[in-house]
Amino acid sequence: MTIRLVIIGGGPGGNTAATWAARLGAEVTIIERDIMGGAAHLLDCIPSKAMIATGGAVSATKRFAGMGLEQHVAEIDVDNLAERIDGIRARLENTTTQLLDSQGIRIIRGDASFIDAHTVLVRTTAGEERIEGDAFIIATGSRPRIPQWCTPDGERILTTRDCYPPKIFPTNVCIVGSGVTGVEFVHMFESFGAKVSLVVSRQQVLPGKDPEVAAVLEDDFLRRGVRLLKGARAESIEREGDEVVMVGTPYRLHEDENGQPDGRRLEKTIHLRQRDFMLYEWRFNLVTGKTHERVIDDVLNTEFPVINSLYQGRKNRYSYNIIFPLGGKEEPRFPGLVKYDLSTGGYLAYSAGPKYFYNEPGFAPRDNAQSEDDGYLVVPVWNPDEQRSEIQVFDCKGARIAEGPVARILLPRRMPHGFHATFVSQSTLNRWK
Repeated sequence: MTIRLVIIGGGPGGNTAATWAARLGAEVTIIERDIMGGAAHLLDCIPSKAMIATGGAVSATKRFAGMGLEQHVAEIDVDNLAERIDGIRARLENTTTQLLDSQGIRIIRGDASFIDAHTVLVRTTAGEERIEGDAFIIATGSRPRIPQWCTPDGERILTTRDCYPPKIFPTNVCIVGSGVTGVEFVHMFESFGAKVSLVVSRQQVLPGKDPEVAAVLEDDFLRRGVRLLKGARAESIEREGDEVVMVGTPYRLHEDENGQPDGRRLEKTIHLRQRDFMLYEWRFNLVTGKTHERVIDDVLNTEFPVINSLYQGRKNRYSYNIIFPLGGKEEPRFPGLVKYDLSTGGYLAYSAGPKYFYNEPGFAPRDNAQSEDDGYLVVPVWNPDEQRSEIQVFDCKGARIAEGPVARILLPRRMPHGFHATFVSQSTLNRWK
């Protein structure tokens, strides 16, 4: 009996499974709605390598004089570069398609959804078709994750897929995220001559990888003029003319007498609360290449900034942070909240006392909210003296947050300290069902 195999997704996983199944005698149908060979593969991985190769060629021209050649400044032809990348992508897609065709594999372009355990409904430009199968493989791949606090515009605020190539090559670029993709983009844009800033949420690039490898990479970045914002958390990104504005709280990199990262000193300063947890604003001018940094508040040490979720990706006025006091030899505590007015630099604070651990809050807008601060801050709180967890609710409208919580919910079990909250609307929950 011939097994009918239906594969949803024509990326590296799907098309490899299809070719092997066909060799073993299965009747294979593969459904792909976007690009055969994989969107992540052909719209991200391959184009990025092509861009890096071109950037390497540009970098090589900077060394002409040292080789006894007449110095020449290479100019990027965006149209030719885009044509080169599209040509590589098309050749790879055609190769994959031809291989599948040669093995008698049926290729359907469209979207698939399950009707029952043995049937999928495929929607194509020609209409709908039901496909039955004995076995199914779901290989739908991935796509770039866009934070809720960011709205890409394809010009100044970009996702990875807007960069192959970008419409305008920036002279100054800020990259949020220091994993393998972020690191790759640092190399790519720096080779094209841009001044690069990298937002590193942890204390090293490539978090989770070998620290020694990360240290070598960081040294190379610093040598090439890359600015590392280590321990920084991006809270919002917005476009103001030719500037991209980011607000967050940086961790300052502590170094020993040789200029190397000193983890022991960092641990000590965290415990003594002597490091910089102030709220900062960074402005990256994409025309002049200049970066401006300013401290929004130079009084309070704070952490875990959040904003009204309805204003994520938009220009916002208020930020809500947890207070992290300076100094002291006792165990660090997070004893209260602060509401920042980013437009004036003013703030309102509420302190519950040194015994409390306030965790990262979530902002819940009121129904039919009329202003940005029209809502509630919902905060997980741990009281180690009483060994009790609770949820505290603050009214954020105007100056009410300084009056303390309007509601407290005692929890039957302990909530681990370090818990992070977020707000999810009922309409979003309904879409998830």
